[in-house]
Amino acid sequence: MPSKKPLSYLDLDRANPTSTLFEKLFRDSIDYKKEIDNVFDALVLTEPTLASREADAVVANKIRTTEEKDATRTTNYIFIARILGRDSPHNLLPDPIDFNITDDEECKKRYHNLLQLHTKVSANGLSDSELPSQGDTVKIRLSNGVYSFDTSFSRDFLGITARAATSPQRTSKLQENNGNAKDAFKKNKPINVGAKDDPTFQKCRNSNYPTLNKRETKFFKPSLQEKQVAATIASAGDSNLYSAMLAIISKEQPNSMPNYNPSGIQLDNRGTFRGIKQNDFDYQTCFRDNGGDQRIFAGFNSLENGMKVFAKILKNKGLPASTGDISVDSSNLSDWYFQNWNLALTDAELKQLKDKGFATRNGTQYKRDWEGTRKTFEKQLSYYNSSAVAESFSGDTGL
Repeated sequence: MPSKKPLSYLDLDRANPTSTLFEKLFRDSIDYKKEIDNVFDALVLTEPTLASREADAVVANKIRTTEEKDATRTTNYIFIARILGRDSPHNLLPDPIDFNITDDEECKKRYHNLLQLHTKVSANGLSDSELPSQGDTVKIRLSNGVYSFDTSFSRDFLGITARAATSPQRTSKLQENNGNAKDAFKKNKPINVGAKDDPTFQKCRNSNYPTLNKRETKFFKPSLQEKQVAATIASAGDSNLYSAMLAIISKEQPNSMPNYNPSGIQLDNRGTFRGIKQNDFDYQTCFRDNGGDQRIFAGFNSLENGMKVFAKILKNKGLPASTGDISVDSSNLSDWYFQNWNLALTDAELKQLKDKGFATRNGTQYKRDWEGTRKTFEKQLSYYNSSAVAESFSGDTGL
């Protein structure tokens, strides 16, 4: 029997280098009576993953799919299992099935580390018909040490004792947890290497508009005068909207303008823009943004089309009204920018950003220069509210 007390979730390490030490201490702390059999029933926690020397399989971490099944083919797979029974060394660990994953990144990492404390099993030379699936109960043999079993790895997979179909709720919970935690440690993984533009859309998440035309990314460099004319038409006499549009463009797209998209309008967010429909966009592209993420961006056939939709989106997001004081207006626009356009910050997150230069959400730190943004907006608002520009704005555009 194990001689240690059960472990609380709160004792799990928070995804830093000491987790390796914690894992070693855990494994070394278990002492068993010699008469205990080294064959155990175990629950398959993760889908078996190919263990191959082929470069493509290693890079893709390729997982078995229905289409790949071939009863005559033999391959090597690795999966993680929780040993079951009264004498299980994993009785000291929290059960992953009882773990409820939230959107918090630290929670996802704790679940990931919990899985790593279980036993990795090698299923060698099996046909796909003999290979277990997530939620199956299997038999494995642990290697004997001087005082304890090696719980880190089992090279003796002895077969399936019960299929997952016999416990659908258990299997469903494992699939839910593993799916929710799949992006743990995403920041530490090399992502989206190669060309930034992906016209195939294979690197991007799902689009809000699956049937919208897909194209490759093209870059345009409209002049400042062309931007001003297009903004004048799009703002339809609203000088506050006109100034805000050009101020935000100076921050988001000061030089080139991919796909005549004035301000990085994305079409893969959790929700769509209020009052905007698919036919407002001409097409969409899949392009890697400055943060290293492959995102879907709106595309327009002309600068005028892009400006009209940009103006429509801004109006529906409640731009702050002008107070007549450029300093106040630039501060208000900067607050609005980080709460409604760039990061969608809460009031508390915005205060943290202004005080410390970063905002923390779900364990992820977002660094932004609020004061630098305010100064950029102040400069732009000062220019576009000058008497000369105001007169030209109210005059004939020549179109």
